[in-house]
Formats: sequence, C-alpha cells, structure tokens
Amino acid sequence: MTSKMDAKKLKKGIASEKQGDWESAMAVYRKLAETGNAEAQWRLGVMLLDQQNDHPDNKEALAWLKKASAQGHVIAINDVGGMYYRGHGVRRDYTKALGYFRRAADLGLSTAQHNVGIIYNDGLGIKKDRAQAIRWYGLAAKQGHPAALCELGLGYANRPKIKRNQLKARRLLSRAADKGHGYAQYALACFYEKGIGGARNHKMALRWLRKAAKNGVEKAANYLGTLAFQGKAEPQDDQWKYAEGD
Repeated sequence: MTSKMDAKKLKKGIASEKQGDWESAMAVYRKLAETGNAEAQWRLGVMLLDQQNDHPDNKEALAWLKKASAQGHVIAINDVGGMYYRGHGVRRDYTKALGYFRRAADLGLSTAQHNVGIIYNDGLGIKKDRAQAIRWYGLAAKQGHPAALCELGLGYANRPKIKRNQLKARRLLSRAADKGHGYAQYALACFYEKGIGGARNHKMALRWLRKAAKNGVEKAANYLGTLAFQGKAEPQDDQWKYAEGD
C-alpha cells in the first residue's frame, strides 16, 4: 500500500515539475526522499542543482544524490560522478568521479560508459589509455549514445592507435548526426564535402553543415560562411545567421 501511495505522490511531483511548479514538486520530492525513496532523492538532488532553481544548493544536492546512489539508483550514481568530475559541491576529484562512473557503467548506463571513456581518453587523474577509451565508447555506442558514436567515428577516421576505417567512421558519424549530435553533423558534412569514406556529395555536406550550425557548432557556421563567400552555398548561409541561432 505504501509503495502505491508513494508512486502516486511521486507522479504528482513529476507533474508539478513539468508544469513549472517547482516549489510544489520539491516539497513532494523532499517528503518522499526523507522516507528513503531513491527516485525522489535523485529528483530532489537534480532540482537542487538546476540553474532554474532560485536557491540552488550543490552540497545538499550531492547529499541526496549520494543517498540515492547508495540504493543503487544508476542515474544518481552517474550524477555523483559528474559532481566530482566538475567540482560541484565538492572538491574536484577525477579518481572518485571515475569510481562512480564505472559503477554506473557496469550497470549498463550508456552515459556513464561514455564518461568512463572520456576519463581514459583525456587521462584525467590516470594515465591516458586510448584502448580503454575506445572500449567504453564502443559499449556506449552499441546502445546508441550520440556522443560515443561521434567519438568512435572520429577514432576510426584519424586516431593512430586503432585501424583507420573511413567507411565505418562515416557510418558511425551518420548515426550520431541522425540523433542530433552537433559535432557529428559537422564532421559528417566534412566527410561529404571531401569525399571521405564514400562519394563526395556537396548537397549533403550543406545539409549537415546547416543542421550543425543551427545546433551551435561554430566551426560549421564558419565553414558555411566560407562556402557562401566562395559561391558554393546560398548567400544567406553566412556564419552569423547560424552562429547566433536565428
């Protein structure tokens, strides 16, 4: 009975949050969180972090997220890792961040798998390990994670430690681009414009450049501006229109 009642209360809190009634949502989440409801603890922690909150509190947010993570809430586990990664509410600690990311990644969360890949790729708090980065990007990419697909695609295109495969790179970038990943859209446009991994297609290059520019990718906006100046794109394809998100 209690679990059913909690579920109804949680649903009410979620509805209030979606309607923009943050005060009511947080009140519901807090009451449930104090009884040990992991989902409410996570949601309360996230709301306390949100910049739209009039009174953000990183330290209290971290405390609630840790409570949820201790109960195995996989997204909360990853979010705690993110706080250590960014230094929100706690001193930045890449080793602890990796620990939390790895826990969530082992539970199958694609975002966490991608985060583990970033730690290894950039050598944050540990020695760089491109092979490990590719492994974790690959696991996330299998689940369709856009950023991981992009990283893996770029890896197949130009990274020295794995066998270069431009065709596979183009396919991976295409999947990421279809999911709305801005940089993947820009990279795919470059592949089409230069004929990398397949036939050259200027029309497709312009299509993906426009999408990337609208997504705020400055390189794409600048490239469009250059092509417009060269007469290879429409006059309105200037960097300002897209860089400013018009």
